[in-house]
Amino acid sequence: MNRGTTTLTLRVEFTSDWGVGTGSGRHGSVDATVRRDADGFPMLPAKSLTGVLRDSAVSVTYALAEGDPDSVWHRWSEWLFGSRPAAGGRPARRPRPAHLSVRPARLSGAL
Repeated sequence: MNRGTTTLTLRVEFTSDWGVGTGSGRHGSVDATVRRDADGFPMLPAKSLTGVLRDSAVSVTYALAEGDPDSVWHRWSEWLFGSRPAAGGRPARRPRPAHLSVRPARLSGAL
């Protein structure tokens, strides 16, 4: 483990039917094939999970910052998720890397 690194476990619970599609389907079969892990079980890709977390954080950030794009909340969100240079109508600038690293969500081994 690197100095300054903290590992957290996030539990994702779905309360209804769900599925993350691959973006492709099978002709004459289903509209979208469900994304699966190496064992063939449904999984939630890291990119999708990161997107949901970022979207939620941005909503909270805007509420707490009361629309101020230079607030400490916006800086914290950008530090955590990295910058999106063209977001928010700002001029393009060099992107800042994310400090948050997310792995795919998979079914528990006990299941």
